[in-house]
Amino acid sequence: AFMRERGGDPDRAGKRNPLDFLLWKGVSDPHDPAKWNTVVGNGRPGWHIECTVMSEKTLGIPFDLHGGGTDLIFPHHECEIAQSYGLNGHHPARHWIHVSPLLYAGEKMSKSLGNLIFAKDLLGQHDAAVIRLALMHYHHRIGGEWQSELLDEAERLYKHIKLCTRRATKLQAETLLADVRESLDDDLNTLEVIDALHRFVRVLDKTESEDPEAQALVAKTLDLLGLTKR
Repeated sequence: AFMRERGGDPDRAGKRNPLDFLLWKGVSDPHDPAKWNTVVGNGRPGWHIECTVMSEKTLGIPFDLHGGGTDLIFPHHECEIAQSYGLNGHHPARHWIHVSPLLYAGEKMSKSLGNLIFAKDLLGQHDAAVIRLALMHYHHRIGGEWQSELLDEAERLYKHIKLCTRRATKLQAETLLADVRESLDDDLNTLEVIDALHRFVRVLDKTESEDPEAQALVAKTLDLLGLTKR
């Protein structure tokens, strides 16, 4: 029942086991653009095998980090693991990170529902660092309802960080870096990262400093968070 709910096909005729998954899907429509002619006929890869092949070709096996939504743990990612054992005798990835979905109007954002917020549209109005800061307000295991006002809050915080960076002392910059590292080590707790950044700018409202070492440490912290331009 769970496989059926998650996009599997346990009721498909001819399967030896209802939990077997599709490696290759035959395509009979000669005008279907998404098909290849192979020794087993016209068709296309199954949902799981295409990801296994693409990641192995691009990254090699095993690679370090595999991400995805919590809704993909089963059947998609478990099928990827099964395939990798069958092909290579070991796990495809050393670490797996699963994130809870963001909601929009109470429903999970998805292609099928068409209720997506696209990064390309947000980038027309906000810096990439601002978008990342806004998303850090969600814990990856919890998710939550998308709130566009978080972009405005992140915009203010990012401007404040850049303004205050030149005022930081070395001790303040070291404290920020240590706090951010501790938060990331705590199961990627980005909510704590946001708190650390707010503490940093509140203190710097009352200081005046031009310390190159401190500025370099702040830059290192922002780079760690993906908040510097490449």
